[in-house]
Amino acid sequence: MSSIMGEEPCGQTSFLETVVLIQRDLSVALNAENDLSALWERLLDAVLKIESIDGASVHLLDHEQRVTTLVATRNLPPKLAAYIDSHDFDPEQADITYVKITRAKDPVYQPLSSFPLLAQENLKTIGLKCLMALPVVNHNDVIAVLNLVSFSEEQTPSWLRIFLEGLTAQIGGAIARIQSLNQLVDSEAAFEKIADELALGENNFKKLFEISPVMMALTDIETSVTLDVNGTYLKQLGFTREEVIGTKTTDLGIFFDPAVREELICIFKEQGFVLDHEVKLRRKLGSSFHGIFSSYIVDLNEGQVVLTTCIDISKRIQAEQERNELQTQLAQAQKMESIGRLAGGVAHDFNNMLSVIQGNTELALKEIEPAQPLFKRLTQINKAVERSAEITRQLLAFARKQTVAPKVIDLNDAVGAMIEMLRRLLGEDIDLAWKPTKKLGAILMDRSQIDQVLVNLCINARDAIPDVGKITIETGNVTFDDEYCSLHVGFIPGEFVFLAVSDNGYGMDKETQTKIFEPFFTTKALGKGTGLGLAMVYGIIKQNKGFINVYSEPNKGASFKIYMPLHNGKEEKATDTEDLVSPLSGGKETILLVEDEPGILEIATMMLEMQGYTILPAVSPAEALSLARTNSGPIDLIITDVVMPNMNGRELTKHLKVLYPDIKCIYMSGYTANVIAHHGVLDEDVHFIEKPFSQKTLVTKVSEVLQQ
Repeated sequence: MSSIMGEEPCGQTSFLETVVLIQRDLSVALNAENDLSALWERLLDAVLKIESIDGASVHLLDHEQRVTTLVATRNLPPKLAAYIDSHDFDPEQADITYVKITRAKDPVYQPLSSFPLLAQENLKTIGLKCLMALPVVNHNDVIAVLNLVSFSEEQTPSWLRIFLEGLTAQIGGAIARIQSLNQLVDSEAAFEKIADELALGENNFKKLFEISPVMMALTDIETSVTLDVNGTYLKQLGFTREEVIGTKTTDLGIFFDPAVREELICIFKEQGFVLDHEVKLRRKLGSSFHGIFSSYIVDLNEGQVVLTTCIDISKRIQAEQERNELQTQLAQAQKMESIGRLAGGVAHDFNNMLSVIQGNTELALKEIEPAQPLFKRLTQINKAVERSAEITRQLLAFARKQTVAPKVIDLNDAVGAMIEMLRRLLGEDIDLAWKPTKKLGAILMDRSQIDQVLVNLCINARDAIPDVGKITIETGNVTFDDEYCSLHVGFIPGEFVFLAVSDNGYGMDKETQTKIFEPFFTTKALGKGTGLGLAMVYGIIKQNKGFINVYSEPNKGASFKIYMPLHNGKEEKATDTEDLVSPLSGGKETILLVEDEPGILEIATMMLEMQGYTILPAVSPAEALSLARTNSGPIDLIITDVVMPNMNGRELTKHLKVLYPDIKCIYMSGYTANVIAHHGVLDEDVHFIEKPFSQKTLVTKVSEVLQQ
């Protein structure tokens, strides 16, 4: 089974297969289950199929008493169950989890580090690493909380959050359905009681008729004229009694579609009743709602009349729509995640092959005179490698495995420095307008990534303009609250700095907008684009914890708005490290080179030996440790691949530092695994070189690290 809490698959069954099975089983259960107690048990059975969710419980919330009641639990140690149970949602204790949930109706994901110190010590003894609390909402009220715990993972991935929130939305919809069903059952029970009471007199019927929470109307069986309606009918439709009595439903126009009324009349004439038909009704002031419509013949003292009932199911339908929207978001997130993993894996393996091709081509060019025909052919091969490497970098950016070193920067400065270059890139037919906002907040981001995002958005905008047109670049500050985000799918609460790129080109329809961030999707003609530009933009923004919103209509242009989290810090001026070292200066140091791809090991060894370095090549971590133990002299530097069989690069470095405490390290890889980087973001003390690399790039990095 895949690790749904983690970032990498750990078995044969994919994350998507696991989610689909859970979603299928739970959907069947929710549609079939009519008992709330059994519903909670089904929910816990479903979530515990997710690997790394180790325990779960459901608590009902009593808003009047401000207490919780445990109704279902699985695999919770007694001490942890007692800790969760003790968290009553007292408004005086604003930091309590349930208070946050009931006020904002948002889930809470808390790693152990976020708990008070006293609580941390207690929770550490039972091995807890993360507590997740998700609200179950019905009729806009939080009626229960689903608690999930993990003893193995501290963070909850965003796509798992979407999945879990989709589950609780389904539960809310199922509760609405069960309540509507129970209300209908109660109404039917009331009707049976009415029939019994008729023998005692019509007064008892009138009392039940008037106090019923269900809309009721009595009509003449022959003329369909309304004889009487109850208070619920009048309140729901907005009419007065005088307006209704003596009229027909056709006169009131309460059926949104008159053809539906005619269909119901035909059914009634054929079988003598109408049972549980969903209809759309119109209120007096014009608003509409959905209801469950039924009609029966009842005997009163005056004779037979038609009793019509209707139960408002608008809230249930709204809950189902919200559930469907969440399921759509989940499916999109799953698709993008799967494509990202595939893209990252392909780029990693392809980069290894490119490293061998580029290295051998570069060394061969050094051995051939430029006048020879073979020199030109090798030059073309080298250019093809460079273009291929750029494609893999775009794939890595989409997969969020690109290596970055973020700095605190002013977005206005970064964009302003690119404006003249963009004008030359876009050409004279495009009017480029630059509208920076004063007093713009700072962001934390790799400056080169801003350049990538800006260039790709501007090129995409230019290609959407048929002839002469205009592109506008804007920046600004914005804050989104919980209420705004609840009404706008994809938005995140908080303070952000935005970058907007707008054009007056062709625009896009809704279907195209759902695909534009997928790699290799393009609307351009063959040979006009790779379909990777917007995919790379998407990956970069997600890697930096931001989000992107697109607004476009056919023939009305498009506007891409990127929102990056506001960062409170001072701007850091970038420095070019290549200017600080002599790129191809020779060296006398000893370097331990570890790479499990023999072709890369061979070519990297040759590149460094040509500069005078002494190289100890090793094809595995075990061989590297053996060389380190038997080597009689010093080892100044280790250059190691990140991902290798049996032992990764960081673990190997730790072992070598025991033997050589002063040894320095450079990691190399087709992409950075989380072994040395957190989602591709390097720590300040980590040195990294990306495959494929040239001799100049490799020697420059080695010189830089050795001179520190």
